[in-house]
Amino acid sequence: MRNEIFKYKTIAEYLLVEDKTLIDIVLQNVAPKKVISINYQGNYYDLKPRVNDLFEIEYKWIIKIKQSLHINTLNSVKEIISAVFPLHTDMQFFNCSVFDVFAAYAWIIEEMEVIAEAEMQKLYKKPTQKQINAGIEEFDQLDDIPAIDGLANGDLEKWEKVLEQPYGKVMRKMLLSRIQSEYDEQYMKTK
Repeated sequence: MRNEIFKYKTIAEYLLVEDKTLIDIVLQNVAPKKVISINYQGNYYDLKPRVNDLFEIEYKWIIKIKQSLHINTLNSVKEIISAVFPLHTDMQFFNCSVFDVFAAYAWIIEEMEVIAEAEMQKLYKKPTQKQINAGIEEFDQLDDIPAIDGLANGDLEKWEKVLEQPYGKVMRKMLLSRIQSEYDEQYMKTK
């Protein structure tokens, strides 16, 4: 089984022996897992994620993970893993089990798919023809900035505070704002 090739290798060993382009192949051959083994002075220790699920992680890390997931380089894997697991140095990352790192990465991908589905179901609102005609698609080039600015009530000084909030809390606030907006719109029509 291909998994056995990576099971007892560290990331450093993987870099020495394997082609870095194998990331997709490795991901296809691992089951998602929330624990990473790290080799420290010949002993293995288990690292657990900082959070139970990614709705608990800071909003800024959700944005960073979304951006990095499409890059698929070992450096982007390291950034994503370090955002979710308590890895503080490159050396710690390079001493992790390659099998566990990619299994944890697969778990993060699964979690991001759950978030994407929740966003689509709860937050996405198809733009009206009037909004399309007015140029709402111009906001697409700004990624998360309109949401951050809205949550900060237009105050640039509060952006960092918004980005430090747990994503689940941010998502609930965005949902409240969407529902409130729809309610206000319907209420005004009934007057």
